[in-house]
Amino acid sequence: MKRKGSLMARWMLLFAVVGTCFGAVAEGDTVRVPADQPTLPAAVEAAPPGATIELAAGKHLLPAGLRITKPLRIKGESPETTILQTTVLEGETLLADKVDGFTLEGVAIEYTGPAPPEGRTDFPSLLSVAGGRADVSNCVFRNSAGFGVFYKEGAKGSIRKSRVEDCYAIGIYVKDADTSVAVEENEVHKSGREGIVIYEKATAVVAGNRSGANGLSGIMVADTSPDTLTVRGNTCEQNHEDGIRACLRANAHIEGNTCRDNGNRGVAMDTAGTGTVVGNTCTGGQIGVDIRSPGTTVTAEGNICSETSLSGMSVFFGAKGILKGNKCLKNRALGIRVSHWETTAEVLENVCNENAGSGIVVDTGAFAAVRSNECRQNGSFGMLVSDESSSADVSENRLEGNSKGDSQKAEGLPARLQYQVLPFEIGTAFLNRQTRYLDSVATRLRKHRSRYSDGGYQLAHFYDGLLSGSDSLNKDVRPAFREALEKWAGEMPESTTPRIALAMSHVHYAWTARGHGWANEVSPEGWEGFQKHLELAEKWCVETESKPEKDPQLYATWITVAMGNCAEDSVLRGLFEKGFSLDPGYLDLYSSYCQNLLPRWGGGRKQIGQFFAEVHERTRESMGEKMYAMVADVQFCSGAVYGDSADWALVSKGFDQLLEEFPESPFYLNRYCLLACFHKDKEKAKALFDRIGDAPHLPAWEYEQAKFNRARRWARFDAPWPDLFQIEGEPPGNPDERNPTPGAILSRVMRMLVK
Repeated sequence: MKRKGSLMARWMLLFAVVGTCFGAVAEGDTVRVPADQPTLPAAVEAAPPGATIELAAGKHLLPAGLRITKPLRIKGESPETTILQTTVLEGETLLADKVDGFTLEGVAIEYTGPAPPEGRTDFPSLLSVAGGRADVSNCVFRNSAGFGVFYKEGAKGSIRKSRVEDCYAIGIYVKDADTSVAVEENEVHKSGREGIVIYEKATAVVAGNRSGANGLSGIMVADTSPDTLTVRGNTCEQNHEDGIRACLRANAHIEGNTCRDNGNRGVAMDTAGTGTVVGNTCTGGQIGVDIRSPGTTVTAEGNICSETSLSGMSVFFGAKGILKGNKCLKNRALGIRVSHWETTAEVLENVCNENAGSGIVVDTGAFAAVRSNECRQNGSFGMLVSDESSSADVSENRLEGNSKGDSQKAEGLPARLQYQVLPFEIGTAFLNRQTRYLDSVATRLRKHRSRYSDGGYQLAHFYDGLLSGSDSLNKDVRPAFREALEKWAGEMPESTTPRIALAMSHVHYAWTARGHGWANEVSPEGWEGFQKHLELAEKWCVETESKPEKDPQLYATWITVAMGNCAEDSVLRGLFEKGFSLDPGYLDLYSSYCQNLLPRWGGGRKQIGQFFAEVHERTRESMGEKMYAMVADVQFCSGAVYGDSADWALVSKGFDQLLEEFPESPFYLNRYCLLACFHKDKEKAKALFDRIGDAPHLPAWEYEQAKFNRARRWARFDAPWPDLFQIEGEPPGNPDERNPTPGAILSRVMRMLVK
């Protein structure tokens, strides 16, 4: 027995020695770095579940990502002295992977590698929590190549009293269904995009944070869970865009926040966001509290908005708002503004005093019930209703001491010139399936032949927004985009709008399948896809024509389809005439038809010149020389430079008329100047350069500052005539220019006019 006991003692001693050598610890023990283990990865490997890892003061290098799969507490002395440094550019620096019970405190994590490449969309994180639960406190996350802290995949937990700064993309990111995080009392600064983001069905309490100097919003909540998300007691200042933004169907309660000197809006709810905005203080920026977009429904109560450049509060672009008991004071323009078609608001018991413009304005075709408000000492009117089709139900307001009068109903802008289309708003309205709103707006645009104040065509931009306005749902997101349009068409069997969009989409798909090279460069598969989609486009054109509401864009699109199918000129001309009868001034129609007159389609200078003359003859009674000038300019823009077939005297007269009708248009002013240089009218060019000054509208110069500079030297200083234009023969080099898709000219010009 004595011998057996002696042997047992020896084995126990051996295990103790081995355990000491390899850093073994009992559950719940503390592992110290570097005292017990040389590095954090070694400590994580050695520590049992539930252990605490203490990092000594100093810099600890993480040459590769570290994955944690067991409950641990990692604790530093303080984030000022205990620093984890990494050069990890792909994946996660520290990943808590489905761990129930991970804690990080008193540590700084910073990225010290090269800057990430421009345009990347796959971002690493300094700390990523995928599922499980993680609690973070008193930490610093600095200089991330992507996100600072990222909770995802149903993770739970909290991040408190930490600092996140200089991240390439987002500071604190909470994403995915069932992810729920308390984001409290943090400082988040200088992120390339948003400071704090709650997204894609996640939920959170966002309270007591300071988020400033971020590239977009200080705090953004988007597409969150159906449960109300609370954003309370935060300070958001000097962010490039918005202080706090709730969007994309987010349901948010935004209360007691302070938003100062943000570049755009203090608190914004848009793109079908819903909820309440209560007791916030918004100072500076363009708008204090902004409610916009169809599907957005918000009650804003007890907010204070001051010193903004546009308006203290606004309800825009088809939103529904209740504004009650707010104070809009000393704003540099308006107190409260309700604007755009389909927008309705109840404006109740607000105080709008000492604003530089009017206290309350209803304009651009909106409706508001305006009751029991106080509007005093404003620089313009106390209450103003302006523009065609705007209306207000007004009662029991206290309007006193306003410089231009207490109340005014002004004629304002006709519906034709009201700003109603922002392509992004159209795209996100479709994303949020606000199809009745879209159909109503399109109907009004057709009825009024709507233009922007700079001359741009709002119906063309409407379709541009519908096809391209949303990153999540656009013509290139197939088949979801097509299926959504087909569903809309099925739900509204008499609507032309989705059917035209479908035809336009299939034209795009046809040319995508074919490619833009010469015909002999197209593959058999390319031709097959081209023909398939043109047939589908024509099917939608035929169906659209049978509907009661008519739209000139149908015929502009149909001409493109017919040209792709090698239709006879008589067919193309018949389609042009149908569109012309609807709106003789619709530029897209001319652009599509003019393609048929270029040499590559069998035309030439003679046919182009004859068409210019015909345009003038048919439109001068109603439009003077304006249509002549615009069509000549479109042909100039094609790259073939067949604008030299036009009569410069008529073009010049037309641009003078355009600038008289659209005096705010930098596009027309700059295009006029460019064409004057092309036609070597130095006297006119010099006068136009004097009006432009040193700030050209570069879209009109095809985004070439050098072209503007050379042309101006010629006009002002007797420099040689600038070799800016291809006058003879076919356009050079680029296959997109040699053989453009029908309608490409218009697309180019209209994008120059995008607001």
